[in-house]
Amino acid sequence: MRPHCEEFLKGLSEIAEIVIFTASSPSYANVVLDYLDPEKKYISHRLYRQHCTPSKGFFLKDLRIVTNRPL
Repeated sequence: MRPHCEEFLKGLSEIAEIVIFTASSPSYANVVLDYLDPEKKYISHRLYRQHCTPSKGFFLKDLRIVTNRPL
């Protein structure tokens, strides 16, 4: 983990909701996210590949799916 990563996540979580949006599968991403936030105190929500929009061989992270939160 990078130096001060936990302090960064803690400080950010106090002023904003942290939502991680990745094109990775949950089985891979959860290992990394659980390492960064093992007690699940900072990261509020996780969005994965199944939440992406496939387009021309790529996975697009379309933020329009997050309709109930201010961007």
